[in-house]
Amino acid sequence: MGQPGHAAMKRLLVVDDDPDIRLGLRALFEDRYDVVVARDGGEALRLIEDDGIDVMVLDLMMPAMDGPGLLAALDVRGIRIPAVVVSAFGDVRQRVSSEHGLEFVAKPFDVDELEAKIGRALCRGEDAGGGPARGGGAG
Repeated sequence: MGQPGHAAMKRLLVVDDDPDIRLGLRALFEDRYDVVVARDGGEALRLIEDDGIDVMVLDLMMPAMDGPGLLAALDVRGIRIPAVVVSAFGDVRQRVSSEHGLEFVAKPFDVDELEAKIGRALCRGEDAGGGPARGGGAG
């Protein structure tokens, strides 16, 4: 949550089925971002449709709806959110369409590298029209 008197914090969505990663990233970034978390792509999609999200950290391999499934569902809805894709798989770039303009980080990831990639993804999002993504179709 933002502090009184400060500009509104950017909303960071962490999507990962590993509770340690979700909680760890929330604790790590909560002083700089309004952090929300999701266990899988389905939960993330509900959060994205209900709330504005500025950037997300997205795991690829999850139950219910995986990372590529979430990206496809967002495409269908005309929703673009800057994202950093994290994966333990070396072929992460081949597993996700390059049209999304995503940043990539391999697991296990370096926190400083992840933070830099989140910043780059946010800049890309602002260059592409800025503002948090909202549900309700193309804007």
